[in-house]
Amino acid sequence: MWVRSSIFACLMLLSPSLPAQQAAADFDHRHGQYAEVLVRVVRAGAVDYAALQRDRSSLDNYRAQLAAVSEKTLRTWTRDQQLAFWINAYNASVLATVLDHYPITRGSLIGLAFPANSIWQIPGAFKTARYKLAGRTRSLDNIEHDIVRPGFRDPRVHMALVCAARGCPPLRAEPFVASRLGVQLDDQARVYLGDREHGFSWDSAAKRLAVSSIFKWFAEDFAAVGGVRAFVAQHLGDPVLAAAVRDTTNSLRYLDYDWTLNEH
Repeated sequence: MWVRSSIFACLMLLSPSLPAQQAAADFDHRHGQYAEVLVRVVRAGAVDYAALQRDRSSLDNYRAQLAAVSEKTLRTWTRDQQLAFWINAYNASVLATVLDHYPITRGSLIGLAFPANSIWQIPGAFKTARYKLAGRTRSLDNIEHDIVRPGFRDPRVHMALVCAARGCPPLRAEPFVASRLGVQLDDQARVYLGDREHGFSWDSAAKRLAVSSIFKWFAEDFAAVGGVRAFVAQHLGDPVLAAAVRDTTNSLRYLDYDWTLNEH
């Protein structure tokens, strides 16, 4: 009897970790809870932060699921499952960062260079490690520059990581999922380059192209697929415009980046 009681007591002591272990083992690769959030608050790539702030329980529950996954478990997943995890984790963490300070107001010296409601008004928004993900506390920069970019080497991720700015690619009203990841990333590139204000523009009279500053900041990542022009031409979805992009006699410049909050 004493032995059985001791075993039971030990199991009870261990029990707090069992739900987290179970959550990690049964991780929903459809990212269903996050999907509920996105469907509810994302419209045309912009976010209704006020509505999300009134009820953020689904977002917080989803982030708890991300935190419960261990690095060991993550390594057993397919490449696309891992990449979908990190893209969604980044975007969900950005949402949480904004919500923690919403409505954003001007409040830092570095923020003087950005719009009053920019995510840059939040101290350490990108560099402070505040997100529990896959067993560690991480920063947004850590996710992007130490995990996603070097670990997956797919420049399309720059069309998917959304930093809460109007100049960013639009936030999808659905999570990224492994079963459709390639299609989703290609679609993100096409949609962003279809944005004539923030993604791509062509002045036929002046024979001048303009693309997002993202392509300047991460030029080395696009070099792996033939360079900025090759990537843009491939994903424009318009053969006439693609030819204009490939024609190196047409000048190429970079659009000013709009750091205004991507709210609606």
